[in-house]
Amino acid sequence: MAMIALMIRFAVISLRERRAVADAKVSELRRAAQAARDAVVLENPDEDSRDKRTMVVQKVTSLAKNVLGIRLIPVGGGRTAWWDAGSHITLHLPNGMERQYSLCGDSTDRAGYDIAVLDTHGPEGGSTWIHNNVKAGTVMTVSGPRNHFPLVPARTYLFIAGGIGITPIRAMIESLPAKRDWHLLYLGKNKDGMAFADEVVAEHGKRVTVHESDTTGRFDLSRLLESTNADVYCCGPETLMSEIEQRVERNRAHVERFNPVLREIEGGARPFVVRLASSGKKVNVAANVSITDALAKAGVSIDTSCGKGVCGTCETRIVDGKPSHLDSVMSDADKDKLGVMYPCVSRADGAEITLDA
Repeated sequence: MAMIALMIRFAVISLRERRAVADAKVSELRRAAQAARDAVVLENPDEDSRDKRTMVVQKVTSLAKNVLGIRLIPVGGGRTAWWDAGSHITLHLPNGMERQYSLCGDSTDRAGYDIAVLDTHGPEGGSTWIHNNVKAGTVMTVSGPRNHFPLVPARTYLFIAGGIGITPIRAMIESLPAKRDWHLLYLGKNKDGMAFADEVVAEHGKRVTVHESDTTGRFDLSRLLESTNADVYCCGPETLMSEIEQRVERNRAHVERFNPVLREIEGGARPFVVRLASSGKKVNVAANVSITDALAKAGVSIDTSCGKGVCGTCETRIVDGKPSHLDSVMSDADKDKLGVMYPCVSRADGAEITLDA
């Protein structure tokens, strides 16, 4: 029945769509106005979101099985940097690990940041360290926020969240105007492990479909995706996001990854030259060396964090040349449109590339 309801919803043209574009423009103007106001009232207006800052954990709550909600506030008070839906911050852990977490609270709340951390019990142990060590009063080093998963104006939206992927999606639906046409499909094994499931249903009712695979089996996305022309925003397991990218037109599919997708260069990596636009200096990059490492050895520093092509910290503008995108930050089309690359993993598709560095 849930599938039928969703298909009917997106098969019918909503009368509200005639106002959707206008609503989107109003929403964008409101965010721009808020950013302008923030620039005036910030205690540290010159603070760069790339800079690390010290924050303290105000509270830790249990959101679901193996999921902790953590609220961070500035040490000594003050306001947080402005952010919009889809943004994430980086936690720099005392054990040297760095982890990115989507902001899942109210983007107009400038008193603190809210994140949700799933204990993945992975071999690297970043989330497990947080679960075992972070409590109210814990001081943490934070950088960001950054946004490589922005919510762009569209007539209608279909949000698909898998498990902890609800975090950026929740911020998105809360940021939309009340009359905007959207639906959320929230997928998980069971509600015990699905953070915010009860909250989003209580707040938005029939706009939300919660699917528990332990009870009803795997959700058939193919029929749903074939029946909608909505812009699709998805965050969740890699298999889910890959299916969205395969089944939805490129200009309507939006995904966010925090784990890298292995991408290889056809024929293998080759050496090339990076030319620095600021000085004209040329740096040789060997086949087995990243751009950021080669530049660092040559005395040129580019901010980096994950080193895996997922966090976006090393974003660099391309002045000339063609890149070979090997990162997982956003779609290749979006990167080309913006004229940027992520040199911690991406390379030149040719003998030379000129970067704004």
